Amino acid sequence: MKILSFSDNVFDVYQNEGVCFPGGNAVNVAINCAKLGYSSYYYGKIALDDYGKHLVQVLKSMNVNIDLCTYHKGSTKCCIQNRLHGERQFIKVDLKEDWPGNPLLNIDFDFDVIFTSCNSKLENEIRNIHTDGIIVYDFGEKEKYREKDYLDKIVPYIDFAQFSFSDAPMEKIQQFLNTYPFNIPVLITRSSLNPLLYYHSSYYEGIIDYIKPIDTMGAGDAFISRFVTSLVEQGWKKSKPVLSGLTSSFQLAATFSKEICQIEGGIGFPFQKKELKAILFDMDGVLVDSEKHWMKVYECFCQKYHQTFTQEDYCLLYGSSDLFQLSYMSQKFDMNPEDFKILRDDFFKGYPIDYSQYIMSDVIELLEYCKKNHIVCVIVSSSQKKEIEQMIEQCELEPYFDFIVSGWDFKNSKPDPEIYNASVVKLNIDRKHIFVIEDSIYGLQAALNAQLDVLCLKNEMNKNVEGILKFNSFKEIKNYLKIFM
Repeated sequence: MKILSFSDNVFDVYQNEGVCFPGGNAVNVAINCAKLGYSSYYYGKIALDDYGKHLVQVLKSMNVNIDLCTYHKGSTKCCIQNRLHGERQFIKVDLKEDWPGNPLLNIDFDFDVIFTSCNSKLENEIRNIHTDGIIVYDFGEKEKYREKDYLDKIVPYIDFAQFSFSDAPMEKIQQFLNTYPFNIPVLITRSSLNPLLYYHSSYYEGIIDYIKPIDTMGAGDAFISRFVTSLVEQGWKKSKPVLSGLTSSFQLAATFSKEICQIEGGIGFPFQKKELKAILFDMDGVLVDSEKHWMKVYECFCQKYHQTFTQEDYCLLYGSSDLFQLSYMSQKFDMNPEDFKILRDDFFKGYPIDYSQYIMSDVIELLEYCKKNHIVCVIVSSSQKKEIEQMIEQCELEPYFDFIVSGWDFKNSKPDPEIYNASVVKLNIDRKHIFVIEDSIYGLQAALNAQLDVLCLKNEMNKNVEGILKFNSFKEIKNYLKIFM
């Protein structure tokens, strides 16, 4: 399913907590649909300020296609609010004078579903959308978007409407729906009360799957994302709603919305300015693409001894410590770890590595940037110290690193945070001024467990990991780091 979500983007600033999150209902819906596995596109104007740069990386990290977006000098809109016990208290909108505004309707709308909202401010243009896809419109919660003049500009040109009535009684909802001749399905979300679908004078009641929220931001966006996509999966086409599976769609939407309520800001990825003082680099898979070499050697090793090296083996060994590899592979070979290590190490001697052949593209450029800007760089790797030193020598990286930390000096291996906690102590720098660059699931978890901010180099192994910023290259990472300089 190919889905487009278009409108403005904002940052939700929690004034009482000093943290903010990327958002806006179009951004939330685009990310929700990507999380659900659909081909998801976001279309909007993105400001080239620090917020906008962070937003771009978040959308890329969540596999949202942003090829349709345009970029503009200016400032991102901010919604100022407080958060208390997971609930938001709106204060004001900070609309900068140089806000880029909303996107124009000058693209091809070849999509199965198109989400937009009252925030797009396109009520005089929406009639110009010509598409075979289903147009979904979120009218929000303000009374001005329920007035007849406004509805007349929108309703005849859309296929599905959503209104937010916070804890409103049934009488108030019926009174509103009876004042306008809706001939399309209308979803009414009601915060802690059950949602309703109204169509052809009939009411269908859904359920809420209540859980104590961490943050209710984006709960309604999550609900409509899953509700509509579920209906389309069941065969709903333009002008031909299929509502036979409503019970299932309501349940799926309630469950997904509950999950989103456990994520800060609705999508995560908090943004806080920091004074960048240090970067901790993993080695294998980050500085050098050496994991490919070692996994290939393991494959050859298994072949020699008539064992199959499976994709599951590859995934489990990728980025793991040597201790884990010995434990796992010795069981596979039905040997004790000591005997297996002798057998393995003897075989591996025939496949020496030249790390200089595996150095990652643009890593020198990033290290030069760090050196120029007095950012301390450290290697924090599960590898043996002699292997780290071999890599540094072969790749000529001696001038760039202040010290190295080997996982062999610790009792516990990644994903245990011990190695990162010890590195922070040795640095004597506050964690909030540090970034970690990792790629393996073990390393990412170790850094997160150490409560460090993580930048992830994308690969096949981490493609399904959510909630962390992902980058295609060190060039992308360098451009992102400029926000903090």
